[in-house]
Amino acid sequence: MEEKEFSKPQVKEKSLHFFLNNYLFLSGFLIWCIVNILHNTLWHVSIIESNLNILKWICLAILVVKECINIRIDYSMISVLLVSISAVIITYTTKDISILITAAFIIESRNVNFKDILKVYTLVTVVILIVTMYASKHGILETQYFLKSNGTPRYGLGFIYTTYSSQWLFFISAAWISIRTKKITLLELLIILGANIYLYTQTITINPLLCSLILIFLVIILKLDDKFIENKFIKFLGDNTFIIWAIVIILLTALYNRFGILKVVDKLVSNRLRLGNSGLTEYGISFFGQDIVLSGSTFGLLEVLQTKYNYIDSAYVQIIVKYGLILLLYITLGFRNVQKKLRVEKNYYLYIVLVVVSLQAILDPQLIILYYNPFILLLGSLLIKQEVNTNDMLRIN
Repeated sequence: MEEKEFSKPQVKEKSLHFFLNNYLFLSGFLIWCIVNILHNTLWHVSIIESNLNILKWICLAILVVKECINIRIDYSMISVLLVSISAVIITYTTKDISILITAAFIIESRNVNFKDILKVYTLVTVVILIVTMYASKHGILETQYFLKSNGTPRYGLGFIYTTYSSQWLFFISAAWISIRTKKITLLELLIILGANIYLYTQTITINPLLCSLILIFLVIILKLDDKFIENKFIKFLGDNTFIIWAIVIILLTALYNRFGILKVVDKLVSNRLRLGNSGLTEYGISFFGQDIVLSGSTFGLLEVLQTKYNYIDSAYVQIIVKYGLILLLYITLGFRNVQKKLRVEKNYYLYIVLVVVSLQAILDPQLIILYYNPFILLLGSLLIKQEVNTNDMLRIN
């Protein structure tokens, strides 16, 4: 399906509109990604480390300026206000400013072409990933490694923990497939496969590798025959994938102590069910989240070794415990609507990418971490009336 163009009443108006709704947003997104990704490497860029919170506020200020310039009272404003109020409440209860900034990015992405967002994300992450890994391999950065319980080494590759590079590569792979869609070639898929396998041999991080394999398999099936998505059962699973997997993992986590077989499953998933169950038991569930410190997100650092490891890896379980039921409902129900729109528009490649992103979130926490997962911005498409939108962010192929 062809990507929609901007309406062209006047060249000057078009240029100004394009700048405000694309370049202003993308500049803020660029800063956000660079700052946060570098913060998770061993580069220790002083201007970033010394001004991390200021740089985050600068991103928020850019988004506020964009909204003020384009503000108008219409259907979308009601949705924007509801999302904004909810984000403020969750930020206040959790003391986590990243929720407010992520919500601002979601709101402001509603009139930005999603393909442009993915291009910026891919460029930034690929460059930082390659340069950081090169620096680590050639002694420019410290070569950290961590040992599994069986003694197998896992290398940090210039990042503060070993899993980070593999997780970024999965989302880079997903972004590239979403950009290329049906034009993607077998060679490109083989390069994606080879890169993910290589990082697995270095980091021994299985979930992003499995998700990448599933994604490549689905892309191949889609290239052979895209009609399988219109099967009633597949359609149900695809449309409701975030809801289904959120319910499954939360139930398994809650029932961890009641069924012996779940103890076996827990060992296979590196104690994720046990840690999630401990979080549910100790903190419970609230509507708008709670101020909880989850130690372990910077696992391997000295300060973490001095505290209790209680990190909840599953994005769905972490969201419902730390950020509340309202946010989980917004994300899962929101992505259901996004998936239905994508299927109707026959944007099947992005559709299957989101299916795999929902699988990745079962065991890992990156779902609402914007500098990992740019696909969370697709929720911005729900804040406008599609029939009056001249630049639908979902129309990228």
